[in-house]
Amino acid sequence: MPYSGASFFPHAFTAYDNDEKETLKKSVKNRRLEGFCDITSILQPDHVIPAAGSYVMGGRIAEYSQHLHGATPKELADVWKVHGCSSTQLCVMSTGDVLDTVAGKITPNNDSSYRDFSEADRTAYALTLQDRTLPQDELVIPDGFPLPWKRLMEKARRNQWTMQERLGLHPEVDVEIKILETAGVKLSEDDAFIYRYSLDTPKANPKACLNGRPNVRFQLDASMALMVLLNAAVWNNVEIAALVECERTPDVHNPTVHSLMSFFTL
Repeated sequence: MPYSGASFFPHAFTAYDNDEKETLKKSVKNRRLEGFCDITSILQPDHVIPAAGSYVMGGRIAEYSQHLHGATPKELADVWKVHGCSSTQLCVMSTGDVLDTVAGKITPNNDSSYRDFSEADRTAYALTLQDRTLPQDELVIPDGFPLPWKRLMEKARRNQWTMQERLGLHPEVDVEIKILETAGVKLSEDDAFIYRYSLDTPKANPKACLNGRPNVRFQLDASMALMVLLNAAVWNNVEIAALVECERTPDVHNPTVHSLMSFFTL
């Protein structure tokens, strides 16, 4: 039974300070843990295995790992004691463990190193990876080969609009994509691209966008932006890995806005 997921919320949202991120992290974590217990109580299985990917972020975004909302094994067990189903055996398992569903016995894999850990342990481990290079930082465009960012972004916007038409999705939200120059990928033109999701024009008038309207602003490295445009990276994975920062007005999650970004490609 899933009890958590991966996303770039709240750690990659620039409008929040660390205290706000901590509060939001706890809120998401508690809501998902209670949902895990509620659904299990409805299904009433003999055994339930909490399922979620445990991960950290490394490189220059390693510090984001302190705001991950995935529960630790102890947090899972503590919530289960209060909200869990009395007729169901909670089976908190690690990689390589074996569950005998008849006897209800778990045979542990002695080679599993991270059977139990705290949030502090997880963050400390992430910080040991801080000096590692992120894969997109290794992308280098030779000097003298300027990238036509304006044309690339307009083409990607046209492709995105085609998918919007096919799916019938036209949210009234304005979008700003801000690109930051990296050592290996230079900017030769304007480093921001602004458009309106509900208009088919590849380049909307910036003065008509963002001003008092619902909007979302994405900021990412030029190397990451190029990989997204070339389909060498999928937007959904870029968000999950917190390789793009976000700010939104109003501060309300609109899943359609993020899902459609997967079609912003060449």
